[in-house]
Amino acid sequence: MDYENEKLNFLNETKSIKTYRYYFENSINELKHLKFNIGKTILFRIFFCLLILIIILFRGHFFCLFGFINCYVTWPFSSPVHIKLDLLNLSTKPSQHEYIPRRMHHILLGPLSQSPPESWLTSRNSCIELHSKFEKHYYWTDENSKEFLEKNYSWFLKTWFSYKTIVQKADALRYFLLHYYGGIFLDMDLYCLHKLDGLFNYLDDHVSADEHIFLAVKAFPVGISNGFMISTRNHPLLQRVIENLELYNRNFLLPHATIVISAGPMCISIQIQLNRSLWSSILVLDGKENMIGGKTDTPLFKHLGSGSWHKADDMIFKNIPMNIQRQNQTFSISVIVFIIFIFLFFIGRNKNFIKKMKLIGIIKNISRNIKYYRVKKEDEEDSINLVDSSNENENDRDNEKFRLIIRLIRRISLCFIIRCVLFIPLVIYFLIVLTPIKNLQSFIPIEIKQTKNFLIVVAHPDDECLFFSPTILRLISDQKLGHILVLSTGNSNGLGPIREKELKLSCQQLGIDLTRCLSLNLTDLQDNPKHWWPQRNISEIVEKYIKQFQIDLLITFDKSGISGHINHKSIALGIKYYIDNTDQTPLTYEVSTASLLFKFSSLFDILRTTIKFLPRLFRSLFSTLFPFIISQPNDKHVLFVSSPYGYYKGLKAFHAHRSQVLWFRHLYTTFSRYMFMNDLNKISLN
Repeated sequence: MDYENEKLNFLNETKSIKTYRYYFENSINELKHLKFNIGKTILFRIFFCLLILIIILFRGHFFCLFGFINCYVTWPFSSPVHIKLDLLNLSTKPSQHEYIPRRMHHILLGPLSQSPPESWLTSRNSCIELHSKFEKHYYWTDENSKEFLEKNYSWFLKTWFSYKTIVQKADALRYFLLHYYGGIFLDMDLYCLHKLDGLFNYLDDHVSADEHIFLAVKAFPVGISNGFMISTRNHPLLQRVIENLELYNRNFLLPHATIVISAGPMCISIQIQLNRSLWSSILVLDGKENMIGGKTDTPLFKHLGSGSWHKADDMIFKNIPMNIQRQNQTFSISVIVFIIFIFLFFIGRNKNFIKKMKLIGIIKNISRNIKYYRVKKEDEEDSINLVDSSNENENDRDNEKFRLIIRLIRRISLCFIIRCVLFIPLVIYFLIVLTPIKNLQSFIPIEIKQTKNFLIVVAHPDDECLFFSPTILRLISDQKLGHILVLSTGNSNGLGPIREKELKLSCQQLGIDLTRCLSLNLTDLQDNPKHWWPQRNISEIVEKYIKQFQIDLLITFDKSGISGHINHKSIALGIKYYIDNTDQTPLTYEVSTASLLFKFSSLFDILRTTIKFLPRLFRSLFSTLFPFIISQPNDKHVLFVSSPYGYYKGLKAFHAHRSQVLWFRHLYTTFSRYMFMNDLNKISLN
């Protein structure tokens, strides 16, 4: 009887061992599968890091492609005024004032300039005969084009000679000619059929408030053609194109793409879409009958269609379907961003959640095995001879796998934390930049929106772009008049005169008129990191320029000075002194200083920065849904966030300060939060 009981117990224990071994083997198999999936996740993260590195290295290409995509997507919905004119019946009565110079430009570069095709000479002569009363007819070849650039735009010669094709050189040159001389530019293969006097008179009567006008023909499928352009001298659009030609001088793999984006019609079309404030002085001649693509006749010209540089990849751009649904630009972009966010976050997160649920079952099975082996250790020693001797080695391997599980769990937790730290700020950043959220009163008080003239007070040249560029660019985009007052020339190293000139170039990049960009050279206010500037002197100077320019918004450093420079802190104290001792002062805000860790966290600091705006944002949203919940207006904090293009403009403004472009400044412009965002606090009266 005892023997049968012992035998039965032994069989039950053996069965239990087999059962736990079965669970254990299943757990190990699940672990192997989990390890494989985690390996794929690690590869994804490596790929993502490489992608970020590629974006950093080829950021210029991405800026250009962003402008290209923006132009293609937004042009059908929002573009400058398109006009349809009866070009043959326009009034030839001269206008009261000729804003457009009566000058005609033709360009022929390369070997063809030595022996031009007969058809091209005939086309040019036809235009000269019909417009013989024009002030001058220019014929630009390699020799006089080089002389013109050397004399007036010598900084561009290096880029001009770097172009791979003659077409790019001709495309770039026409923008400089119209900017400097004004008038009309015509391709060599445009045969004039009728006079353009009526069109010139019409444009003279429709100049903008700043006495500028630009006309070009609509291109297919989007943008304008640069083969026929009429413009006043120094038109702001042409200035923007000229400034960005160096940026767009890149190889985009496809021959057609490289030509049209680097200097061709898409280059100027991109600038039109990126500078909407100039649309009041831009007209686009609409109508299929006026398009000059290919061999065709228009009311004004006969186009010979000599576009020999066109390649097969031209069809890629001309056959992009344009019958997409019309919807708000920012809304459509925000939807795309949300879809990407959901794909990268929630799907990946759900997979991790499933993996974690599997891990829970694995851990339970492991703990059950461990508990069983501990309790039955002595019995297992008695029956170990009945089990295959290889089990001991298997148990050792199993223990190693247990330790592997713990390491994998820790790794998953760390990866999840990294994902949150990296991705969530990026999502918040693009939501603010690409959607109307940035215009909410929760971020920008209504009293700032009502201002007209703002003044940025800084200590040294380059402070305006290193610390205040998001603020300046946003206020300029809101059609406010910008003023910059630099209280010293930064002459600590004897570079004062040079830095004054660099400040002017920086102001141009930021969109501020040179007459409103001032730097002072006073005895008591010299660049010195060990010298405190007198508060009363700063107060008197600021008060003087506030009255002179009728400033209603004043922005400067806070008491920490962002970088901690004593001159920066002196300005904060001086303006505080001015506010406390003056009866009527404009709205005054200071850019808050972040701690060292957050100061160099780039745009990832936006998560921390937006926290203080979230309560008011939620209250504002709920007050819309429930009117009985009152949301007080936000008049103490402001948030300005630069888009990627805004960051590029700020970076370009800094590079205008060439004497300050040192190795550590490259690190600063890459990692500083102040290149991406400014959070401002209101300075109140005591």
